[in-house]
Amino acid sequence: MERRRFDFFYIELCCALERRLPRYALWLAVSETSPTGVDRSALLHFFDRQLDGFLAGQGASLADRPRRQLRRKIARHRPEFATPCEVMARMCV
Repeated sequence: MERRRFDFFYIELCCALERRLPRYALWLAVSETSPTGVDRSALLHFFDRQLDGFLAGQGASLADRPRRQLRRKIARHRPEFATPCEVMARMCV
């Protein structure tokens, strides 16, 4: 579940920024916040406290409205259910 949750976070963050971020660097930054794993609380903690610093290091920033929308998506995401993107990926393979 951790990987699906992180994948969702990564895809949604890149879409909100309209650019790609280095995936491995983001994984390291997120996993530093929680040694037990990447769960919802770890992602929200990273999002609230460290995302701005990470994005500044990448030369990016997130406006207020997309930031609120992204946080809401992360809080509501349930990795046990496939996202529309995952369903389409399975259909196209």
